[in-house]
Amino acid sequence: MGDFVAHTEQWHHEQAERQRDPEFLAWLAAMDAELDRLVREDAPELGKLDSPWTAEGLQVIAQTALRQLPDFAAAPLAGEPFERFQRFARGIGHIFRTCCDGQWKYAVTVSLPGEADRPVPVVEIASSPVWFDPQTMLAYVLFDHTDTILLDAFEHATTDHREWIAAGRPAPAEWLQLR
Repeated sequence: MGDFVAHTEQWHHEQAERQRDPEFLAWLAAMDAELDRLVREDAPELGKLDSPWTAEGLQVIAQTALRQLPDFAAAPLAGEPFERFQRFARGIGHIFRTCCDGQWKYAVTVSLPGEADRPVPVVEIASSPVWFDPQTMLAYVLFDHTDTILLDAFEHATTDHREWIAAGRPAPAEWLQLR
């Protein structure tokens, strides 16, 4: 995996401050209501599963998004389609968080060329050196018209998580050295 590069004290301070951003706190506060709406309105197939927050639920979300947002690459989303995209992404993140004991974080990720850096909700998993950005993962699904990259990322994340647990849940730097 390469060498673990520690972040600066300033980076840690900025990251801690970002977690108190009112926009992010409001987003977190709306979690249950938005996930409920995802299951009731956007992807009712999730409610038919024994457990919607699993790999099977991830596949349902991806396939439903592909059916409901077929023109994603053609034009920017706005209004209800954008809100639905956000709920699909929230569901994807919730599955990664639930299955890998992750935490929601508000972080600046890699921006597209010409776009300003801005924080987005991501999932931090102790067994992984990278954040999982559900909006970007969903965009890949919609651009490529396949859920393969999403399901592969989930398989890798859950496998790494099981191995991390079996290794005794080492600290991130130690885990990187073990890998």
